[in-house]
Amino acid sequence: MENLLLESHKKLVMDEPALAPPLGVTSNFVDPYTLKPVLITTTAVYIILTTFGIGARLAVRIRTNESMLLEDCQYSIPS
Repeated sequence: MENLLLESHKKLVMDEPALAPPLGVTSNFVDPYTLKPVLITTTAVYIILTTFGIGARLAVRIRTNESMLLEDCQYSIPS
């Protein structure tokens, strides 16, 4: 019985906003504003740039026949 009461209360709370919106602002629960496309685009651009940067550094190291050192790897491995 107690669990059912908590579930019904939780459902009631989740269906309504916690506070009224500020004056001049209307709530949009159907299609809210999101930054997801911007986040995906920015992440994709930086992954591509990072891949090209690491590839260029490795290509120069291989072409100049220099040995790989610890500092070549430490920035490509997150700490």
